[in-house]
Amino acid sequence: MSDLVRYPFFHDGIAQILACPAGVARDTGVLLCRPWGHDEVCSRKFYKILADAIAEAGFPTLRFDYPSTVDSIDPDTDHGLDTWMDAADKSADLLRKLGCKRIVVFGLAFGTVIAHHLVRTRKDLSGAIFAAPLASGRRFIRETKLSEKLLYETEQIPLTRMDADQTSILGNVMPPRVATDLSKFKLDCPDNLNEMPVLCLARENIKGDQDFVSLLSSQCSNATVSDFPEFADLTVEVLTSKVPYKMVGTVVDWMRETQEPTSSAAVKIDLANLKPTAVSDTYRETASYLDVADKRLMIVATEPPAGTDVGAVFIFGNTGGYDHHGGLARNSVHAARTLAEHGVASIRFDSVNTGDSYPDLPVGQEVLYTPVSIEDFQHMVDFASEKWPGPITLVGRCSSAYAAFHTAADDSRVRQLVLVNQLKFIWDKDVPNELKNMMYRSGGEYKKRLSDPKIIKRLLKGDIDIPAASKGVARLAVRKATEKTSQYLPQLTKFGRMKLEALDMFQTLLTRNVPIHFLCSLGDGSIEELEAHFGSDLSGLSGLTNVTYTTIEHADHRLTPDHARAAFIETLVRAAEASSEFSESSLHVNQPELASTG
Repeated sequence: MSDLVRYPFFHDGIAQILACPAGVARDTGVLLCRPWGHDEVCSRKFYKILADAIAEAGFPTLRFDYPSTVDSIDPDTDHGLDTWMDAADKSADLLRKLGCKRIVVFGLAFGTVIAHHLVRTRKDLSGAIFAAPLASGRRFIRETKLSEKLLYETEQIPLTRMDADQTSILGNVMPPRVATDLSKFKLDCPDNLNEMPVLCLARENIKGDQDFVSLLSSQCSNATVSDFPEFADLTVEVLTSKVPYKMVGTVVDWMRETQEPTSSAAVKIDLANLKPTAVSDTYRETASYLDVADKRLMIVATEPPAGTDVGAVFIFGNTGGYDHHGGLARNSVHAARTLAEHGVASIRFDSVNTGDSYPDLPVGQEVLYTPVSIEDFQHMVDFASEKWPGPITLVGRCSSAYAAFHTAADDSRVRQLVLVNQLKFIWDKDVPNELKNMMYRSGGEYKKRLSDPKIIKRLLKGDIDIPAASKGVARLAVRKATEKTSQYLPQLTKFGRMKLEALDMFQTLLTRNVPIHFLCSLGDGSIEELEAHFGSDLSGLSGLTNVTYTTIEHADHRLTPDHARAAFIETLVRAAEASSEFSESSLHVNQPELASTG
């Protein structure tokens, strides 16, 4: 890793991460304004890489989370877009206090709305960068709602489960007043833009981008336009998100060319007054990096208020594959803060190659279902054991559930597991560790989809990759055949031998009396994984007195609907109750809709 300072902290309740040279820096700082929702999750790693690249060029760079998003504190009252703009203003003011005389603002997608506000209202900007500019707030809200509806239809979740009045995507709900304010936004060229260098990274096939390019060309004398075809690959899906390294180079080159140092350009950034801890009435949170084994892992530790005894300790893995530590729809954030109200301390973290952690692996090299992800969980167990005395529970969804399961089997300090939609207990070492081999749909779901008129229509239109889907169905058929054979002659098949290995791990956890709580969405591939190991009726679980099994109706693999996330929270509170001494009165939560419990 390069000789940079990367420092996470809270400023007036706003979660921030500063990247700057370890020695002397230039006197121009850069403020990165994030996208929102799905785009934010997909671009978290990109923002880290962009911040580091700009800081390598000598410019202190600050990125932050808007209030009520990711790690920032939730405002006490309903808030509008002005609150998010105010957070950006406070962050820019902080860069000034740290010694930056001028500021360049960067915005991507929704972040261009916030960048536009800073351009319009501040006098200390020396440049602005608009990437995939959001031209119309009303159109953005309409397209977001349509995308959420399409997601529900694709995942075959009843539309009655979707709140049509709110603006949301993948469970990320935009505060109502923010949505109302955003609906009135239209991107224009404030007079201030003509007074500074401007870089626009525009998509050729998006009319809003090209309209803004035309405005810039006619009204701004110092505007540079560059194509941005990588936006789709960056934001289409977090698991396959590709960092636009070419765009990063374009931004850094533009900074060097347009931001000439002043006569007193050298500044030394003083971190002494930057506080890593935020305090609310119900919890305390501390952000930090853990340096261990040539890694730098991003951690947010949540604790009950000062003076409250810490009971159990929970560790949240990434909520799938490359979802960052906040979790989709802030699942991990909400869970950690809810548990803190019940005396539970917790850690949420980014594993290697994810979010704000280091190092990043070469393109195409994965950590999912590898020893690396298990090692990172182990590092968190070491950290938690030194910090708190309470019993440790590991929480994971999808691939992080796999890592949690293996960590618990190997480490007696782990006293409980919560595993959500776990697709694998053992990874087949002969199967390439590639994303295309990490399916989460069950065989039953494929059959349902083949009879769904909407899916058939998409097939006929060519919207679905038929060869890829066919390969997926074929792999499932082969898997089913080997599962049947393994029931009688497990040693004769590879799956049978893998199954015996997994059952040995289950027996180890039973012997240690480690509770295991499975939470599965009905129709998810995780249920078929359990059936393959314990029988189609799951009768094999009867001998595992340490295992509970709960299913959720009308939910997807990601737990997108509100009731699915409520079920997740309730499962965690019950697990906390099992590992800590709480009074019954302190455990009141809203009861979600659970399909079955065993």
